[in-house]
Amino acid sequence: MRRVRLLVFFFLFWTPVADAQTLVLHSSLPADVTDALTGAFGQQTRSGPTVVKESTQRTAERVLTNENFNGDVILSADAPGLLSLAEAGSLAPNRSGAIHLPGYLNGPRGLWQAISARARLILYNEKLIAGDPPAGYRDLADPAYRGAICVSSGHQAGNITLAANSMARMGRRSTAAWLAGMKANFASEPAASDFDQLQALKNGECGISLIASDTYLRLLNSSRAGERALVDGLAVMVPDQPNLDFTFAAILASSKNPALAEQFIDFLTRETAQRILARIYYQIPAIDAYHDEPALAILGRSVALSTNTFPASREAYDAARELLARIGWD
Repeated sequence: MRRVRLLVFFFLFWTPVADAQTLVLHSSLPADVTDALTGAFGQQTRSGPTVVKESTQRTAERVLTNENFNGDVILSADAPGLLSLAEAGSLAPNRSGAIHLPGYLNGPRGLWQAISARARLILYNEKLIAGDPPAGYRDLADPAYRGAICVSSGHQAGNITLAANSMARMGRRSTAAWLAGMKANFASEPAASDFDQLQALKNGECGISLIASDTYLRLLNSSRAGERALVDGLAVMVPDQPNLDFTFAAILASSKNPALAEQFIDFLTRETAQRILARIYYQIPAIDAYHDEPALAILGRSVALSTNTFPASREAYDAARELLARIGWD
């Protein structure tokens, strides 16, 4: 029993030990994306990072409970989780500011940089939608689509961001009415993930769904027939101003190598890394010049990151969560 307790303690509080010239990276991105980015960085610097692959929530738990936590950079697609770290004082300013990034992709005081984004696409089964398909997110509340929509949980970061961004543009009252109208059109209880939604869409259990563009494109271009089958035959609509969820890089306050951390984030916003994010992660690069990747052609070059803003505080996400709960999304 003592040995089991020791092992549990080790896995809860273990933190990597690295020398002064080794970057410690905490990444919640897919393993193949993280490996490609760190491999390319290692080729340029001849010093590959030590990588801890875990969720942003898990990193946050360890940062806040382990005074000996060791980490230099976090890569995260979880904006609410990243803001929690920022407000806890667990992020450090990027003094270089990654200045070649557009200003709207730099967080307050340089606490984070948005390096890429995914759009929320509307996918639909043409066989099940009579009449015109939805032309945008607002149409999803149209009673014409009663019982036709399947979505993921309101706890999913993408839906929280969608609600928060809507409140920033339309206000709380209009957003509440829109979300309630969409909920009235649900075909079933929210699914656990985008993959579950796609399965329901493919099986004819619903006719319309909201799916992250990187998930859709990874499946569409997969080498596995079973994965491609999930999206084959489904129609896709890219709204004129799609809601975007960003992927962020940030320096952790615990960093023992802030200069190397800044160098890594600078690398992430340069061409090699930006094209990796497009070709392997299927995300929209932060730099417009790299939007020409064939893998992203279905999105068109009209997807402008400048048309989207991400809330500046955790309160905005908390308000979005509260609104989703109040209308009974789940």
